[in-house]
Amino acid sequence: MVDKHSKGWVTGPEVNEALNELGSFPHKDDVYLFVRRYDKDSDGRLLYSDFCDSFTPQDRLAAGALQKRPAYHLQHGYCRTHYFMRETRDLFLSTFRTHFAIEESAELLRKRLGRRPNFSVHDAFQTVDKDGNGYLTTREFGQILC
Repeated sequence: MVDKHSKGWVTGPEVNEALNELGSFPHKDDVYLFVRRYDKDSDGRLLYSDFCDSFTPQDRLAAGALQKRPAYHLQHGYCRTHYFMRETRDLFLSTFRTHFAIEESAELLRKRLGRRPNFSVHDAFQTVDKDGNGYLTTREFGQILC
């Protein structure tokens, strides 16, 4: 659907074009932030695995069940806008919009914090990492949200 030429990767403009064809018209900056977020090797292209990672649940059980599902519709012979049932397409586009909103918010936060002369990401992390183990537990993360 997104990789029209079956290269195994897509660029931001190709993602944008595919979304346009599905009836969604994101801003190019939103697509750029999405690609930048999931492009593991930072070459400006989303590999198939990168793209899958952007939609695969973090929960291993849910991810495993999703990966075991067979493909019900093959690309050949289907119009690109008919790969999904309408409800599935709408959820797919909604997920993209959510990705875009999150990346835009994160970028705005990065810029805002970057303008603070005395702000240190390291110091902020250490403040939240109460047990000093180098990662945040669910409990520690929850405490900063309260």
